[in-house]
Amino acid sequence: MLAQEATLLLVGRGSMGTAVVVDQSGKAVTAAHLVSEGEVVALLVPQDGMRAVAARVAAIDEERGVALLVMEPLGPFPSLAWRPADVTEGEGIVVIGYPQGRFQLSPIRIHSFVFRYLQIEGERYLQFPIDADPGLAGAPVVDQCGFLAGIVVFRVRGVPGLVVAVASSSAQMALQESVLALPPQRHEEKTLLALARAKLVQEDLIPLGQEASLSLPEGPFLALLGRCPTSFYCQNVHFFLGERYLGTDTLRPSRSILAVEADAERGWIKVTYASYAPGDPDDSPSRPPVTIPYWWDGQRLRASGVPPGH
Repeated sequence: MLAQEATLLLVGRGSMGTAVVVDQSGKAVTAAHLVSEGEVVALLVPQDGMRAVAARVAAIDEERGVALLVMEPLGPFPSLAWRPADVTEGEGIVVIGYPQGRFQLSPIRIHSFVFRYLQIEGERYLQFPIDADPGLAGAPVVDQCGFLAGIVVFRVRGVPGLVVAVASSSAQMALQESVLALPPQRHEEKTLLALARAKLVQEDLIPLGQEASLSLPEGPFLALLGRCPTSFYCQNVHFFLGERYLGTDTLRPSRSILAVEADAERGWIKVTYASYAPGDPDDSPSRPPVTIPYWWDGQRLRASGVPPGH
């Protein structure tokens, strides 16, 4: 189904959700609360083994709850056409997205044939009975003919907690008022960080949003904190040189990593580890934290010491 091919997993610095391609040249739409103005995110495309494509946030419409993304020029991409007129109550609709977020690398179709319209501050929204899973934010609502009938936005200004989709008429109006931004370029630091986050997700890891970067002659030196999907207290720092993956800080994950920071003066990325005494619970380390610098020596990743517990 074309709608599933056009529905992508969005990976931001502090969020994950769904986006849908609305133009084969590389324009996509998602929920506004997932992204920030000018941010570069990664979109995982269902074809080709969930390849990662970077996308810049070109515009955000807080009133209607949608955001426009401009993808790298790597298309053509499978895309959905907007429905010419809003669906009518009683028509069949399908929501397509990633309700399991990080733990799912293919979109799921959720049939929802019961919905009603809400009029909020002059805009039209569809409300329907589906679970409020965060991974569905930005998901497309598709009619029986495969046209895009709305975008799941969840959050509406002045109506907290309401699970809704902005109707196609209101969403298109928001995008028509947007000023198109330039697509991201592979050499940009923001793009490389976005693709590094996608790499963690592809490896079934969860990015925690703590990141650091340094400019080196060979390219940006990047560090991202990620955790195992089964436990918060199972963490590693993942290092990259440009698009090249260098590996992790340790072979065995640490229980808790407190900070990942760049030291541009020394050319280091400093990682601060929680230090546990025997018997300490996961959330209450009793020993002083330990900070260890990591750097790229031109050939390999090096460290000044061994993290506590390793």
